[in-house]
Amino acid sequence: MLLALALRVATIDVQGLWLDEIFTVNVTAGDDLGRVWSLIRQTENTPPLYYLLGWGWRQVVGSGDVDLRLLSALVGSLAVWPTALLARRVAGPRHGAAAGLLAGLLLAVNPLAHWMGQEARTYALLLLVAGIAWLALVVALEDPTPGRLWRWALAAAALAWTHYFGLLVLGLGWLLVLRRMRGTGAPILPRAAVAPLALSGAAALALVPIALDQQSTGMYNGIASGGGLLERTLAAPKQFAVGYAAPVEDPLGFGVALLLAAVLLGGWRAARADGGAARRAALVGGLAAVVWLVPELAAIAGFDVVLSRNLLLLMPALWALVGIAAAAGPRWSRVGVGVVVAVQLGVIAWVAVTPGAQRDDWRGAFRAAAVGGGPQLLLVDRDQLLPVVHYVPGAWRLPTSSPEGRGFHSIAVIDRPAARGKDVPRVRPIPAPPVRGMRLVRAQERSDQWRIYVWAAPAAGATVPVTAQDVSSLRRAASKAAYVVP
Repeated sequence: MLLALALRVATIDVQGLWLDEIFTVNVTAGDDLGRVWSLIRQTENTPPLYYLLGWGWRQVVGSGDVDLRLLSALVGSLAVWPTALLARRVAGPRHGAAAGLLAGLLLAVNPLAHWMGQEARTYALLLLVAGIAWLALVVALEDPTPGRLWRWALAAAALAWTHYFGLLVLGLGWLLVLRRMRGTGAPILPRAAVAPLALSGAAALALVPIALDQQSTGMYNGIASGGGLLERTLAAPKQFAVGYAAPVEDPLGFGVALLLAAVLLGGWRAARADGGAARRAALVGGLAAVVWLVPELAAIAGFDVVLSRNLLLLMPALWALVGIAAAAGPRWSRVGVGVVVAVQLGVIAWVAVTPGAQRDDWRGAFRAAAVGGGPQLLLVDRDQLLPVVHYVPGAWRLPTSSPEGRGFHSIAVIDRPAARGKDVPRVRPIPAPPVRGMRLVRAQERSDQWRIYVWAAPAAGATVPVTAQDVSSLRRAASKAAYVVP
């Protein structure tokens, strides 16, 4: 847990906030909790728990970029604890200690978990709550006492309020618990289960109007535009293994995934000698497989939300199973886990020093575009209003029909290259300035993060008239929106 926290905090401010994180800034801003609740339904596509916690965190800790990300760093690191306990519980006394250590280590150094632990979004919290829910379910299935049922109900409700995929775990988990209780001769709905089941069911039903409001905005529609279903399905094991942006990503990602699969297979064969551990592991693995399969079937039916980050609630269960397999399996399986850990630490370090492997760094781009000396006309992608507002205080969007002759000291264009897999037109430096009286003073490139082009008047404080026709031509040429920076 401390290793995970140290890794996250060490480089937490290397990258600026990207667009989705700035949505979090916008949702959690201010003192009005009613506003937060309203914006969750209008601008987000995940349940409210993270944003409500984020709002409270901002009131206490602060609203800076690092302040916001520290919540994710903390809860993402805490997720190591229930993951290790889950592995230990499922493995049993014989291999429990080693299984817990290996499972916790795999989550602590996992590049995808590390990425989410440095991002002001819901997914680090999802890892923690999912780990607690998996552990509570396994404990309740062992002996469904009233106290254990309540802990499972609360954990399952929290998971559903963190991510809608948690509803699958909640529903399937209760089916298993009730089946286990019926096996002891109890009625179909034992009295001890009524209140906990009602609580978690009410929590699930309360999400329905929120989810419907969010779906009405069309935000889910963009998921399928990120590639075909098969492409995104195959990306999940690769990204679970090495994250979003590893070097030689496909060979390395699939190689690590295959090594982990080999560890699972070898350990399963060895673990069958311990019948209790094998049954518990099969139950966890089977439930995880169903939770993975349901979104795939829903996507085939037309409701497509298949993304690696949406499957992160499976990660505690998966690393617990790998830890158990490595602890119970032959020596080579533990060596294999060591290789995986070394590779994953290498990926984390590589991403930290490689701008092209990082998030869109709008903070760095705006800093590079600033030249001072007078008002600036800033041209940025049309969908990046929130980063402009967040990082360029006082900037305002220029109307399409701007007044003739507005004076600017400089014009800056921020271009996101198509090399990042996006169909973004490149704006190249040209000998002639976009308006007469300006000259090219800066043409910078930061890997494939962005390119900056800045033209300025000859002297500090001087301005050059920029007409509505000039602005219109610039907008069309660069496919951008125009902002005025006082």
